[in-house]
Amino acid sequence: RATFADAARGEVDDWVERLGLLHAERVAAVGGVSNRYGKHLRITALCAAALERPAWRDTAIGGAKRMIEHGLRPDGSSHDLEQRDSLGYHGSAVRALSEMSLLFPLVDDEPTLYDWVAPSGASIRKSVDFVVPYANGEKTREEWRNTKVELDRQRAAAGIAEYQPGRPYDPRKALPLMEAASLYDPTLRPLVAKLAGTPAERFPTGMSLMSAAVEAAG
Repeated sequence: RATFADAARGEVDDWVERLGLLHAERVAAVGGVSNRYGKHLRITALCAAALERPAWRDTAIGGAKRMIEHGLRPDGSSHDLEQRDSLGYHGSAVRALSEMSLLFPLVDDEPTLYDWVAPSGASIRKSVDFVVPYANGEKTREEWRNTKVELDRQRAAAGIAEYQPGRPYDPRKALPLMEAASLYDPTLRPLVAKLAGTPAERFPTGMSLMSAAVEAAG
């Protein structure tokens, strides 16, 4: 951002301002617990970090804690899994929270958002751990069998392959989630390498390499 010409930086800042305001308002107004709400949270957090807006940061963190409390379960499952019967939707929601957590490092002795445990006992870490056996092939599951959402049924009826009841969960879908989670839990790096199809276990993906570089630079 600092390398932009003033005019270009102003244009981009204005665009990020409009985007951040839109999503911050949605986060504040909607007590969501779903995959979609998680994406609003992530965009709010990204805009807060880009423009250094503490108020948006606080809005995003408050919304994330509400989502962890009411959208994730103590056993690692989630509202999305209950409603959609889809581990893919569950993973997408947890990924948004995991990536958001990376933007906000430790403050004093507080845990990161990734390790924060809600009064209910739910946490991002537990919901990541829930996916691991399916990502590494220890467990299998059929998606969409018992979805409660009419849109999913409509998509299936329209012949969209991704939404067919009984479709096997593809472990490769877990790669983006495990990639973000491995920055908190290095024991997941071999799984990330497996899912990415690479022998490079230390830095199996570009995200892991960039994170290490940022950490090294302080």
